[in-house]
Amino acid sequence: MSNVLETLKAALQVAFGLVVLVLIIWSFPDIYKAIEKILTTETVSKLKGPGFEVDLNETNVNDALLQQSVATDSQSPVFPAIQKLDSKGVSRLMYVGQYYDNRPPDLCEYKSANSKMDEYYAVDTKLREQSLAKMKESHEIFTRVKEKQAKAGKSWEIGDPVWCYEMTLTELGYNVKTALVYNIGKALDKTLKSPAQDLDPAEKERHEPN
Repeated sequence: MSNVLETLKAALQVAFGLVVLVLIIWSFPDIYKAIEKILTTETVSKLKGPGFEVDLNETNVNDALLQQSVATDSQSPVFPAIQKLDSKGVSRLMYVGQYYDNRPPDLCEYKSANSKMDEYYAVDTKLREQSLAKMKESHEIFTRVKEKQAKAGKSWEIGDPVWCYEMTLTELGYNVKTALVYNIGKALDKTLKSPAQDLDPAEKERHEPN
């Protein structure tokens, strides 16, 4: 599966432990495609697919925060922050706070970074400017990357790291991610209970047992 699916799986598992929702994504490719749209469209206010919809309006966002016991005085900035997010910001936000083998990912700015890496760095910087994440310099990651370069035995096309950093969620970032994951999870749970509802005849036939 793509990195997008793995990101959403990790976010759902870490944030709420809703393993059943991960099974839904694996079981219904059309739902996965619908979720993927939130990462490829310009706005994140609404996500639609066959028999599936996530509406990130103010009411649903506030309900998610209430259900997750987010303090009242911390709720008001969340919806405006979601409105300012673009699809790239949502995708990147799902990565923040995820560890692999108990280590943060190797995030660095490189001397000759390619366009994709420059894009990632720009999104990370924007999340920091939006007060959703922090970028803390990490000498540990820098050392790890330099060791990988040494083991490779040759120079990397992207050059040496200028600096490396660990990204962590701010309180606002955590609450924004909470609202996003909760609403996606709620929509997926509803679809699990009636997967063939509102599908066109061809789609319905695919979901019905033989």
